[in-house]
Amino acid sequence: MNTEVLDDSNFKEGELNIEYPTLGARFVASILDFLIVGVPMAILSFGNIFYLGSSLIAILLVFVFPVYKVYMEGTYGYTFGKKIQGFKIVKAGDGAGAGEEEMDMKTSMLRYLFGFSVLMFTLINTIYTFGALVEGGVESFSDFAARSEAVQAAVPGIFTTLANVANLVYFVAILFIFQGGKCQTLYDRIAKTICVVNKDK
Repeated sequence: MNTEVLDDSNFKEGELNIEYPTLGARFVASILDFLIVGVPMAILSFGNIFYLGSSLIAILLVFVFPVYKVYMEGTYGYTFGKKIQGFKIVKAGDGAGAGEEEMDMKTSMLRYLFGFSVLMFTLINTIYTFGALVEGGVESFSDFAARSEAVQAAVPGIFTTLANVANLVYFVAILFIFQGGKCQTLYDRIAKTICVVNKDK
């Protein structure tokens, strides 16, 4: 096992001379991103379900948040939520005190590794259930709720189990933020990134 992934001592904290955002700031940034991107997505999704019934639109909507997150962090080092909270993601340098480096798209995609696993099962679920969900038109929210329960029950159990496992692994990866002094999640350690207070804001 590559213990360097779990050991954050490679990143010379004193030499990097960086300041880390609080856990509260990171949590609020996630909430802000949900409000900025997630809420409009939900509105569009319900609009599609009730009025259009387009499987293509449903599939495209699944990709909106991952594309937003990977693109923003790969290009700028932050999402809107992180920007508002005053911190960004940087590459942690070469581990020899060379200092942090700006993010790039490859690193951003690697950092979103666990998110892609969740995305895959969300996509499978959408493809498998959406047609049955909107067949004949959805008349009300109670109708939508009843249809959702019925179509989810028809999803093969293996997909549900694997999706639950993917979500659990993602959650555990986040808990690594409490191990070590740099507040790095497991995917931060894999991608060798850190969240730092943006002194350029």
